[in-house]
Amino acid sequence: MQNTLVKNFKNFLFQEELISQGDKLIVGISGGADSVGLVKLLLAIREKFDLQLHLVHVNYNLRGEDSKGDENFVRDFAKEYNLTLEVINYKEGLKKSKNLEEYLRDFRYEQFEKIRDEKKFHWTVVAHHQDDQIETFLINLFRGAGVDGLKGMLIKDQERRIIRPVLNFSKKDIIEFLEATGQNWREDHTNMENVFLRNKIRNILIPIIEKEYSPQFKQRVANMTTQLQEYFSLTNVIVEDAMKTVIKTKNKGGLVVDVKKYLALDSGLRALVFRKIIKEINGNLKNISRGNYFEFEKIMKSGKGKNQVMTIGGLGFERIGNEVRLFDKKRNK
Repeated sequence: MQNTLVKNFKNFLFQEELISQGDKLIVGISGGADSVGLVKLLLAIREKFDLQLHLVHVNYNLRGEDSKGDENFVRDFAKEYNLTLEVINYKEGLKKSKNLEEYLRDFRYEQFEKIRDEKKFHWTVVAHHQDDQIETFLINLFRGAGVDGLKGMLIKDQERRIIRPVLNFSKKDIIEFLEATGQNWREDHTNMENVFLRNKIRNILIPIIEKEYSPQFKQRVANMTTQLQEYFSLTNVIVEDAMKTVIKTKNKGGLVVDVKKYLALDSGLRALVFRKIIKEINGNLKNISRGNYFEFEKIMKSGKGKNQVMTIGGLGFERIGNEVRLFDKKRNK
C-alpha cells in the first residue's frame, strides 16, 4: 500500500501539473491523519523534486488539552523530520458575524497566505481529500449553490496559490498509507460530534446513502465534481473572451459595460458574464441570486431614455445611454 500510494501520488502530481522542480511549499498541518499523510507523501518525493517544505500549524485553543496535544505532536513531528515549523496561536475573540466553521477556515487561509507571501514561496499545500470534496459538494448543494459551488474545491487554485495534491485520494487510502509506514497521528474527537453540518453529512447522511441507495456514491460524486471543474475551466475561457468584448473600461472602483455588445451575447453566456462581473468587483458571489441576474437584464434591455440606478448585493448599477457603470458602493462613498 505504501509504495502504491506514493506512486499514485506522483502520477497525480504529474497529471495535474501541481508542482515543479525546486518549488517552495507552505504546508498546513493540524496533526490529523490527512495532513500528516500529506507531509509524509511530500517527504517521499522531496529529494526528487528538490522541494522546500515549511509547515504551518494553527492552534485555535478551542479544545483545551487536546489543542495543546495537537501542537506538541506537530512540533515533535517537525523535529523528527527536520522540517521548519511555524505555529499560529489564535488569541482573538471569535467573531459572531460568521458561521464558526467558516470563520476558522478563513482565518487559517489568511495566515497561510500571509506566511507564503512573506517567504515568497510558490504554493500553499492543504490536505483536503476525496471525502472532503464529497462533503463540500453536498453542503453547497443544500445551500443552493450554483455550478461554481457544486464544482467543489479546486485541485489547483491559481488565483489563491493553493494546491490540493491528495484530493483524488480517500481518507481510507491515507490512513492505510500511514499504518503501512508506522506513522501515528492525532484524532480530533469533535469530528464525531454532530454539531457542524459537515459532521452530520459525514457521520449520518453519507453512510445511509451508501447503504440504502448507492454503494458507489462517493466515487460517482467525485467523478461529477471533476467533470464540473472541466466544464468550469472551459466556460471560464469563453467568459474571459466575452468580458474583453463587453467591458469598455475597468478600474479598482468598478467597470463600464457596453449594453449593445452585452445584449449581442447568447443569453446563457450573459448569465455567466453577469456572475463574472459581480465577482470582479465584489470578490465573491455571496448573496447574489438568479433573481438579481433578471434585475440586471431588465435594466440592460430597458428602452427608457432617462438614467436608471439600482443596487444588487452592495454594488451600484447606473445606466446612462448605451453604457452601464457598475461600482462598489462602499468605495464610491
